[in-house]
Amino acid sequence: MHGQITQQRRIRKSELHIVLGEAVLAKMRVRGEQLMHARKSGLWFYSDHRWELQTSCRWLEVRVAEACEGLGFTVNNRLVNETRRWIEYRPELWRDDDIPWDQHGKIPTRSGLIDPITGELEPARPDHYCTWRVEVDYDPDAKCPWWETMIADVFGDKSNDEQRELVRVVQECFGAALIDKKPRGLAKACVFWGNENRAKSGVLDVVAGLLGRPISASISSIDGNHGLMPFVRRAPWVLHEAFNPGQWHISSSVKAIVTGEPVQINIKNGPMLSQVVRAPIFWATNGQPQFKESTRAIVSRLIVIETTRKFDVAKPIGAAAEAKRRGFSKPGEFVVATELPGVLNWAIAGLKRAIKRGFIETTNSIEATAKAIHNDSNLVAGFLEDCVEFDPNARLRIADFCLAHSAWWLELKGESRKLPSNEAINKALKALGEARICTDRDDDLRDKSGRYYAGMKLNKAGLRYHSMAYESRIFEGKTMTATTPTGEVNSHVPATWDQKEGVIKMRAAFERVTGSMTDAVTSSEMTSLSVTSSS
Repeated sequence: MHGQITQQRRIRKSELHIVLGEAVLAKMRVRGEQLMHARKSGLWFYSDHRWELQTSCRWLEVRVAEACEGLGFTVNNRLVNETRRWIEYRPELWRDDDIPWDQHGKIPTRSGLIDPITGELEPARPDHYCTWRVEVDYDPDAKCPWWETMIADVFGDKSNDEQRELVRVVQECFGAALIDKKPRGLAKACVFWGNENRAKSGVLDVVAGLLGRPISASISSIDGNHGLMPFVRRAPWVLHEAFNPGQWHISSSVKAIVTGEPVQINIKNGPMLSQVVRAPIFWATNGQPQFKESTRAIVSRLIVIETTRKFDVAKPIGAAAEAKRRGFSKPGEFVVATELPGVLNWAIAGLKRAIKRGFIETTNSIEATAKAIHNDSNLVAGFLEDCVEFDPNARLRIADFCLAHSAWWLELKGESRKLPSNEAINKALKALGEARICTDRDDDLRDKSGRYYAGMKLNKAGLRYHSMAYESRIFEGKTMTATTPTGEVNSHVPATWDQKEGVIKMRAAFERVTGSMTDAVTSSEMTSLSVTSSS
C-alpha cells in the first residue's frame, strides 16, 4: 500500500487521468482494439473484428478502474470520470465525416469477409467498418440437406414448378440479408402469411440462427419515445406474429424502416441518432398484412409469401421427424444446431443469382398477393378494379365517384372500418399516381354543376353502387351535390377541355398502354395489358 501511495505521489495530481487514459488506450492497442468518436453517432468500440456503438459509458469506466488497479492508483469516481472524458475527447479519435458502416459489399463471418461472387475470403479489418457478422465459420463444401427438405416441405402442397420457384424466392431473400451494400431490388422484407401450423416459425428460427440475435420489437411498440433503440445494432428484425388480424398498421417509423428512409433513434440517456436501418426483415403472420397508406411504397418493398400447407404436430414429417428422432423440439432448432455452415452456402447461392439479376424475382402468386394487399391499403385501388372503366373521352363528377365509392366501401369493408371522407378518397386516388386519370386541380375540370375527374367512368357495378348510395339515407351528406341515378352520371369530356394540359397527359398515358385512343377498357383489362407489356 505504501508503494502505491508513493507511486501516485510521483505523478502530479492533475496528470493522473492522462496517465490512466494512455494506459487504457495502450492496452486496447495490444488487444487489437480501437476507439472512434463519430460526430453524428457517438463512441464506437472495435473488438473481435467488429465495431459496436457504445450507448453507455459503463464499459469504459470499468476499463479505467482496471487500469487504476493495475497501476496501483486509488480508484475514486472523480478520477474515473475525468479519465473517461479525456479518452472520449481525444482529437485523434474523432471523425467528422460520414462513416461507411457495413458498406464493404461482402459477407462478414467468423472466418472473415466472403466475396459473394467469387467466394474469396479475406480478413476483416477496422477500415471495413463491420458492425455485425454471421456467427458461422465458412466452409465452402458444407451442405444442408435437412434444411432443403424443411423449406421444400413448407410448399409441399404446390405443384413442383411453383414449389421450386417459392423456394428460390426464399433462398434469394436469405441471401440478400447477408450484405448491406446492395441494389434497391434486393432490399426487400420477407413476410410469411398463413394460418397456424404452416411451418412459418421454423423458417424464422433458421433466419435468427444464421443472422444473429434478432430484434423482436413489435410493430406497435416502436413509435414510443425509445421504441427504436433496438435498431441501433444491425440485426434481423424477426417477428413471429407481426400483424393483428383486421387491424391497420399506420406507423411512420415502420414505413421508414421498410422503405429505407432515415429514422430518428432516441437513445435513453444518450444522443438522438439519425440513421438508415438496414436490419433484414423477416416476419410471419396469421392475418393479412395491412397498411393504411395510399401509395405502393411499403407494399413494393414486401415479398409476402402465402403458406397453405398444414402440418400435423402429432405426425411430423421430413426435417421435423428427424429433429424429433435426434431429441430436438423443433426442426428449426435442429437445422441451426447441425447445418448452419450449409445454410450459409445455400443463402450465398441465392445471393449470387439475385446480384446477377439485380433484383429478387417473385412469382405470379406473390404478385397477386401484393396486389390484394395494396388494394386493401389504398382506399380506392380496389374500387377502381371493381367499379371503373378507363376511357380517355369520359369524365365523372367527383361527387358521384365518392358516392359510389362509399357504398362499395360500406359493403366490402365497412363492418369494422370508418366510412372515409370525400377528401380522404380524393387524396387516395391522387396518391395512386394513375396517369390515365386526370385529377389535377390546376386544370380546373369543372362546370356549373361541379368538379370532375377525366379519363374514367363507372361500369355497371359502379353505377349500381351509385344508385344504392343515392337512395340510402346513410349517405345523405354525400348525395347533396351528386347526380341523380336517372341523370347523366357518366358524361363525355367537352371539346373545350381538349387543350387542357392534364387532359392531354391523360390521353397520352392511355395511348401508351393501349396503342389506341378509340377503345375504352376496364381497369382489370388495363392491368393485364400493363403486365403483358412489361413482361
